[in-house]
Amino acid sequence: DDLPGAPSNVTASSGTLGVTASLTWGVPSVNDASISSYQVRLADGSDIDVVSWTSADSESGHSFSGLAIGTDYVAHVRAVNGNNDPGASASDSFTTHNKPDAITQLNGSVGNSGEVELEWTAPSANGSAITDYEYRVFSSGSWGSWTSTGSTDATYTVSGLENFVSVDLQVRAVNIIGSAGDSTTL
Repeated sequence: DDLPGAPSNVTASSGTLGVTASLTWGVPSVNDASISSYQVRLADGSDIDVVSWTSADSESGHSFSGLAIGTDYVAHVRAVNGNNDPGASASDSFTTHNKPDAITQLNGSVGNSGEVELEWTAPSANGSAITDYEYRVFSSGSWGSWTSTGSTDATYTVSGLENFVSVDLQVRAVNIIGSAGDSTTL
């Protein structure tokens, strides 16, 4: 049997939770070869095997799991002919989703009695949408617990603060992967 050509329309993408990925492809030119199966390989950004060549889940796709978040990968696929000889491979690169970046531009102004109006620039979500923001207050020598703003808006009014008492504030973004690092302190 002749060797099959490289699969077409190869697409790799990170899963929602950042630790999985999917690989899809189209049927290659067969070059008078019969295709008996497909094999896949996953490599890191330095082309070191994470998953060596192995049988694909189906004739048009494969799922990888156990991946590290925020990591560059290259997924490869090739068709195998009836004599178990692999053809040319095709690949696509992707980066698994990660936690959002830390907020670096946090601004605030005194609002009504016992309030501070916060405003910030939304950070990069790193592939998985921001689902919430949280804030915390430093007062009387310690940081309070993180509290949800209940919104994905890049503004929030913190209320219930004691008048004429100095406080520090931090805000962080949250997505399905987790919470970002602390923002700059205001």
